[in-house]
Formats: sequence, C-alpha cells, structure tokens
Amino acid sequence: MRKSEPNKSPLSQAPPLSRKTFQLKQSFIQTLKDRTTQLPKMSSFVSVCAHAWICSTKARRVPHHEKTISSFMVDCRSLLRPPLPENYFGNLITPYFIEAEASELLSENGLTFAAMTIQN
Repeated sequence: MRKSEPNKSPLSQAPPLSRKTFQLKQSFIQTLKDRTTQLPKMSSFVSVCAHAWICSTKARRVPHHEKTISSFMVDCRSLLRPPLPENYFGNLITPYFIEAEASELLSENGLTFAAMTIQN
C-alpha cells in the first residue's frame, strides 16, 4: 500500500520570512536628498524609499533588463475633494505600486530616477 503524501501548499514551500529594522541618521537622509539636485523639495520618505528600492534591487541581483516593483502605503486623506472633516477619526490608506527597469535604478542617476518615480 502506498503512503499518501500530505498536501503541500505554496506557502509551506516558501522560504522563511525575516524582518530587519534600520535606523537612518538624519545626516544620511540629508545626503540622499543632496544627491538628487533635480528634486529640490524631496521628502525624507521619498528619499528613503528610493534608496531602499535601489538597495533591494542590488541585493536581489536583478538583471539590468528586468523590471523591478516597489510598493508602499499611501495616506490619501489629504487627496479627497471635498476634504475630510477635521474631526475625521480613521485612516484612508492604499497600497501603491511602481515599476522600473533595473538598469534605470542602477544607473549613475538611479537615486534621482527612483525618487522622481516615487514622487510622481
């Protein structure tokens, strides 16, 4: 009699997840902002997301011709017309996905490109 194999779901075959916390000094974030001279009003959020997108592309060794995708959550409260009342209690967030070829991110002006893509 043949022994039956347990059903294996795709999740059980996925590699284990890990979580890391990085603390970036304000001076480092300012250096990122200074490197993107084409964007005079770049936020800390945009600069750090751009840097993380480039670093993850490098770490995963994405071939230059392949597309990469980055995602983050966007607070949409200020985008509503008419605006929400001041006493609104809750949140209004949505995932946002952006993509680019790895070659664009890994180029000499990759940080500016990534920041402009995120900011737009």
